[in-house]
Amino acid sequence: MFYLILGLAVLIVVIIVISSTKKKREDPKQKKYHIYTYVVMENEDEDLFDEADEKLWELAETYPFLQPGQIFCRIDRNQDKWDNDWDELITNTNYSKEKEPYYLLFSEEIWNIKNSLKIPWDTKVLETNNIDEVRNWCKTFEEKIYKEQGSYSYRIGG
Repeated sequence: MFYLILGLAVLIVVIIVISSTKKKREDPKQKKYHIYTYVVMENEDEDLFDEADEKLWELAETYPFLQPGQIFCRIDRNQDKWDNDWDELITNTNYSKEKEPYYLLFSEEIWNIKNSLKIPWDTKVLETNNIDEVRNWCKTFEEKIYKEQGSYSYRIGG
């Protein structure tokens, strides 16, 4: 019993030391980058979304600052309507039904802004219906990061 308690205490100390060492190795001057991607469609279509989002996930393997997996639609799969958000989208983008799937990229997660009823359109960094434009934007953005910091290391969970 004594050895079990001693073993647990040693294990806890080792875990604490390892986690504190990781925090010390992180460069506090190095900025964390996240770009949140949204696939836009008027009526949620899972097949179309999966196809469009898969392309974003493939890009995220090369550009880990991309955060794919979000959808922006007027009518979701449960037939819930999001007309207020949709009206904002129509006002603030060049979206049209013919351009689906349409990609929106934001520097902040649009559904996670505290005490805000409006989408932070000033954090929009790209809108397009062309995945190659997204790819080119990511390449340019990564080059900008290198110029600003001299290096770029992505920290998962950062």
